[in-house]
Amino acid sequence: NGGGGVRKCATKQDKVAEKQYLKRLTVKIQLMGQKPVTPLEVMRTIRLLCGGIMACRRTGAQAYEVTLSTDTGKQNILNGFEIDSVPVEVTELCREEVMVSFLQLPVYIPDAEIAAKLEQWGVTLVSPIRRRMWPGTNVADGTRLVRVRFDGPVKSLPYSTKFETATGPQYFRVIHNYQKRVCRLCREEDHEMKDCPKFKCFRCNQQGHYAKSCQAAVKECICLESEDEEESQGHVSEKEGEGTREFSRRQVVKGVLKQSRIDLCLISHDLVKNIRSPTYTQNLWSDHSTFSCFLGEGVKRYGGLWCFNASLVQDMVFVEKMKTFLTNVKHELFLINDINGWWDDLKQRIKKKCIYYCKDKRWRENLFEKQLMVALNDECRFLDSNN
Repeated sequence: NGGGGVRKCATKQDKVAEKQYLKRLTVKIQLMGQKPVTPLEVMRTIRLLCGGIMACRRTGAQAYEVTLSTDTGKQNILNGFEIDSVPVEVTELCREEVMVSFLQLPVYIPDAEIAAKLEQWGVTLVSPIRRRMWPGTNVADGTRLVRVRFDGPVKSLPYSTKFETATGPQYFRVIHNYQKRVCRLCREEDHEMKDCPKFKCFRCNQQGHYAKSCQAAVKECICLESEDEEESQGHVSEKEGEGTREFSRRQVVKGVLKQSRIDLCLISHDLVKNIRSPTYTQNLWSDHSTFSCFLGEGVKRYGGLWCFNASLVQDMVFVEKMKTFLTNVKHELFLINDINGWWDDLKQRIKKKCIYYCKDKRWRENLFEKQLMVALNDECRFLDSNN
């Protein structure tokens, strides 16, 4: 009857309304060769392979954009197929999902830390994080693999990222398909980090360069909101209170006292609240004052500042050892993926070699001194016995 006809029509409209034309289910079809294939043949073959096709848009003489109904159907044709012996190449319209590799991570770094970093970058994990194994074994080689989806504006991840390791912070390589160079601060592709609106030189508070190449005098210390720049930092003098001004350097030039604050003690803003009683103490042996403070309990501490002993450059044995070492590490430049991480690691290796050499040299000098004292004492006893 009429009422039944109305209900049937409404049902068809509802079914049409339920159709979803999703970008992630759309693929590009390219027919290879010169043999003509009609659009109906393309749609008929895809329907047989996938079970459902939502739309087919012609984009060229032998090219189409096809929207499928399910993820399973999409996966069935991504490797390509044939229509009457004509090869068909299939590629994703939007490569929203990629496999990301974190190369040679320490095995003790938890998966949750990797997941948190990916979420911070604005991508979604679509698979569990798994460890790559050495071929033929169940021994992990350090590399972690995870499939992610680019849901937002970010379409590429940075080439490297920083993790805290047992020996301190280190940078590790991050790779995935279709990776592009992006700003490490905002993940945009149209500029480098030094030109990023969010990045400023902490010496002069201007854009366009890093502090190591800054030509201006220090004016103020600002926050650095970058994971690649020692996290958020500030000068410990923030604890001194408003209106106070301590000078860290004093000089008498032509009878006139010159004072300045050219010495900056940078510290993470998360630790500033733990600083107590920051003071500058004048020295008799230097124009620069000694800075001291009390760091609250429960704060993680690292090793102190290491200074290279300049007298070692006069030690020819040390010089030859370092020349040999630096010559041997040159070949590593052709094997590394992260030049910044390699440079930080090289500095640590040089530091360890210097410390080891100095300790060994000091031990040998002490041993020689003891042997000399024993010989002198024996000689004295011999002379006393003869007298």
